[in-house]
Amino acid sequence: MINRSHLVVVLTCILFVMPGCGNAPTTDNGSNNGNSSGNSADTQSNAATAASVIDNAQQMLDDGADVDTTREAMLNELQGKSGVETAEIDEYSDVIWADFDNGETQLFAIFDDESEGNDAETWLQLLNDADDANPSISPISFPLRPIAKVQRPQIAPVFPDSSFLMPASNKAILANGLAPFHDDWPHEDNRPLIAKMLTDIGYQVTQTDLTVEMFTHLSDYGVIYTESHGGWRAPSIRDLATDPLDATDPVPTCFGSPGNQWILTTTQVTDANRATYQKDVDCRRLMIMNATLRSPNKPTQKKQFYCVTPLFMREYDKKNFPDRTLMFVNSCRGFDVSLGGHFKDALDARCNYGTYVAWTNRVHPVAAFRAALNFFQLMTGSNEELSANQIPFLEKNVPPIMNMSIAEAYAAMAAKGYSNGIIASRGAMLFYLTEETESQVTPILTLAPAITDFFLDEVGNAALQARSPDNAELIIGDAPGNLPDISTVTIDIGKTTALQTNHVTGTGYALKVPVGAEGELRLRKDDRIGPPMQLLTWKPSFVVKGEGPQGLTFTVTYLLHGRGIPSPRSRTGAQGTFLWLDPMEGFDARFDAASTVTWSVGGSANIGGVQYAHSGGGTQTISFKSDDGTVHNASMISNDGLTADVDFTIETELTYTTTISGNGPTTMEQHTLPAGNYTYAPSVQLGEDWTLQSGSLGIFFTETGWSGNMTWNTATPSPPYDYEKFRR
Repeated sequence: MINRSHLVVVLTCILFVMPGCGNAPTTDNGSNNGNSSGNSADTQSNAATAASVIDNAQQMLDDGADVDTTREAMLNELQGKSGVETAEIDEYSDVIWADFDNGETQLFAIFDDESEGNDAETWLQLLNDADDANPSISPISFPLRPIAKVQRPQIAPVFPDSSFLMPASNKAILANGLAPFHDDWPHEDNRPLIAKMLTDIGYQVTQTDLTVEMFTHLSDYGVIYTESHGGWRAPSIRDLATDPLDATDPVPTCFGSPGNQWILTTTQVTDANRATYQKDVDCRRLMIMNATLRSPNKPTQKKQFYCVTPLFMREYDKKNFPDRTLMFVNSCRGFDVSLGGHFKDALDARCNYGTYVAWTNRVHPVAAFRAALNFFQLMTGSNEELSANQIPFLEKNVPPIMNMSIAEAYAAMAAKGYSNGIIASRGAMLFYLTEETESQVTPILTLAPAITDFFLDEVGNAALQARSPDNAELIIGDAPGNLPDISTVTIDIGKTTALQTNHVTGTGYALKVPVGAEGELRLRKDDRIGPPMQLLTWKPSFVVKGEGPQGLTFTVTYLLHGRGIPSPRSRTGAQGTFLWLDPMEGFDARFDAASTVTWSVGGSANIGGVQYAHSGGGTQTISFKSDDGTVHNASMISNDGLTADVDFTIETELTYTTTISGNGPTTMEQHTLPAGNYTYAPSVQLGEDWTLQSGSLGIFFTETGWSGNMTWNTATPSPPYDYEKFRR
């Protein structure tokens, strides 16, 4: 794909990265590697042929010929040249393929900014007007041919009780190959924004040009992202997968596997590097791109660049990728539904449980840039924004969202339509493929550890649920606490507090939250830090006043200590459909052991000459579990962000004394208030900052027939809720 409507972004494995590179190309002339000097007669003849073709194309464009006519003339000239075995156009990318008699392959393309225009609004209109979209929220499913895999030891899952697996490496490389060709585009480089997203959660990020040399050490990285042009061999050109070379072919016998898929690099073909790379060109590990560059108000230019194939990466980067590497090929034809993906195969062969993300067919630049930015934003829990020519590529979420797995991020983008990249009826779909084996948990990849829920554990303690492997840290404010598997440790949040962890099958850790802890929470695994969550504290006072028989009056005050984080229901909803809607979802809070109840009883009456006098009271901690360990539903949950349903059950003895006199000896009787064994469920109005608004509710105690009235005060969360920083 070569037009700017054909944008390539390659993101190589998040979770599986090779530690190093193999033997880099040298000027050594191996007998089985073809000519490596770059000065043979065949090489010079091929160079002369290419120069003639692109010189004539440049002249035609300068004389006013249109691109299609010029491209057809280039093809006709190549097909008539001696030394050219065959030449054809790839209909998906408008790239001309030419195989020379000596085995060298050269590509010819016109990068035409002028005819396509330079207005982002035009790009977006093309995208919106396309009528051949095929939206889907599921990965594309089709048979893949078997690939040869290296023998490697089986590894245990990082976190056996959970499907949430961390990347094995936090090194990322972001490579751009577009700047030399499209320096007039409103947006041509995603690297700075994606680098910020990754750096903020603890990744070590390298930003680089997309060079040939880079492919000798991709295995150093767990996240590989490249944006450039890319494509496949023209269909009528021999498919080396089905028609391999043999002894009768006049080409070197140095092909390890098909070199049919290519990515355009920024490494120019020069006299200096021909000696280094010519053997790789002869073996089709590299191809030469003859680029004709046509831009508005500029002279037509001609340049030669190398295209890299998976053969090159296999030859010079021999080490294994880290487990669970992510490779994202954001380009035209990063994957072909019928042919597969040779870059994907090269990854799978040396990577445990890698994920490959790519486009089928031609993708529009607006769609490709937008998809990559949103994909990383969703996976990292970032909250960046970008517009070009007033067209939004990436929008802030106010409030933000938490980070998602690859599966969740893909579903959310598909629901929004961001996985479609349509241009001129050659539709492209973004999809992902994750290697699966029967012996391992299928990884649901995520770029950082994440807190997902707040709840009461089995003994009534406030706890966090998290997606994280073993030995993560919970950071409360600036105070870290190490959380090894099933152990007790201490953290300092102003006082020493015990913190215990245990597994929750299928979901990750359950982390006890110390009484009194509030504020910003983050999980840290090694040097990777998850997106922040805000643990809020409410201290509402619910007061019940009422009257009983014989002149009794009572006041019961429940001073509740509630803590909660935004509800996980607000994260993606059904297949991501809630993601870009107005943030009206609420929070999920629980009342814990810091809650107290205070009661006082008074009043008297003279009934038939008998005097009744009531007295008593006290303060005690509320227990939200019964003697058998049953945890009661002591919660304050908001589903809409406008109201909160408070629900707490009290099972405690609120005792008082009734003194009876005037009819014989004075006696004293012990009683309990019905308010001490009761379930309360008021609905509370919320302010914009999630302040509980004051209110009242009539109470009727069915078993005793007593009545009363509950009132509650205004309660503002602490710390104040920051809706721009934390999700709601």
